[in-house]
Amino acid sequence: NMLRRSAIRYRIYPTPAQETVFRQIAGACRFVYNLALEQREKFSRRGRAIGYVAQQNELPALKAELPWLKDIPSHSLQSALRDLDRAFVNFYEGRADFPRYRRRGGSESFRFPDPKQFSIDHRAKLGDRSLPALIAPKFGKTKKDFGAIAVRLHRPLSGRVKNLTISYDGNAWYASFSIETRERRKPAHPHCESVIAIDRGVSLPFVLSTGEAFGQTTEGPREMLRLRRLQQALARKRCGSSNRRKAIGRIAAHKAKMARRRKDSLHKLTYRLAKNHGTIVLEKLSVQGMTASAAGTAAKPGRRVAQKSGLNRAILDKGWGELRRQLVYKAEWLGGQVVEVDPRFTSQTCAACGQVDARSRLDQARFACVACGHTANADTNAARNILRRGLAAIGDETTGGGLPLAACGDLAIRRSMKQEPPGASLKKVAA
Repeated sequence: NMLRRSAIRYRIYPTPAQETVFRQIAGACRFVYNLALEQREKFSRRGRAIGYVAQQNELPALKAELPWLKDIPSHSLQSALRDLDRAFVNFYEGRADFPRYRRRGGSESFRFPDPKQFSIDHRAKLGDRSLPALIAPKFGKTKKDFGAIAVRLHRPLSGRVKNLTISYDGNAWYASFSIETRERRKPAHPHCESVIAIDRGVSLPFVLSTGEAFGQTTEGPREMLRLRRLQQALARKRCGSSNRRKAIGRIAAHKAKMARRRKDSLHKLTYRLAKNHGTIVLEKLSVQGMTASAAGTAAKPGRRVAQKSGLNRAILDKGWGELRRQLVYKAEWLGGQVVEVDPRFTSQTCAACGQVDARSRLDQARFACVACGHTANADTNAARNILRRGLAAIGDETTGGGLPLAACGDLAIRRSMKQEPPGASLKKVAA
């Protein structure tokens, strides 16, 4: 059996009083997180170390010194310390940068780690109606607290619930349940009959080896124009004014909407690919390295910093890394695999004859081979090169049985392009 970890997120509708308490709890967790981070930095400068257990044991003394912390659920404050401890573990193991201080207006969230502390009442009395509601510490536990939280249950909550996180994305509040389920591992797909490749770009975010393109309509010109106007309106507001805070809120709401669109689009695409294809081939890209700043230093300032900053922003907005993350775990759930190949020269290589020449890439959208005259969309051509490299990698890993690599590659490309009868030449199919 396979242990599957996932999360289910529900939209919640807090009253103004409940929303005020949400922000108080999130602010207290942010305060404890930043205070613990400062303490760790001071200990480190003195050559000492302090961990989660020691900092947790200091919480009662901190509450005695700051009485307003007594109104905050203790488990939520402890979860903030656990988040900091995990951030340091990720830093020491090379998975993340050094932990940063949390700032107001950034991540507004807090967690209830004990499943015994919260539940869902499907027929709670909210006003004059019976509606599904979330029961949690400070919310619906007693008659004197702030009442149960209205929740929209768009799907049933199943599995073993591990914890609950309440968060704000700039536009709305959500309750996310982390769950565990045990499932029987699905048999692997037949690799040769279900292989597809994806080329990631900026103008066309995701292009398949079939020629299909996805992600280009997530944030179109109309949405980009609205963001630009909202930012211009913010620039005209006086610092510290209430109008400026409202303008910042409108920008946050717009960005949250775009993020939800992008995430929804990615989930639909990755599920479709993982469900219908046993092997998904990607370029092995270092998104973190590709989006590094070009500012340089005072001694050696960078060149074309503004252009590089715009490119970095465009890459991060497309969700290249999120696509890979979702494909990896969904392919594992559905019995498939993700293969990563060398990305060098995929955009300069002809998918028909294999000639590598930078002159063949006419511009962002067009590819015309200088050797054989093959023409195609540049991103589709690159995706087919990625597919061929993935097929070669599968052939290297396959031992005994099955089809030979040449037959496997011809069959996979024919199926991915949905054209050409059996027996067509590989060069003709790729063209």
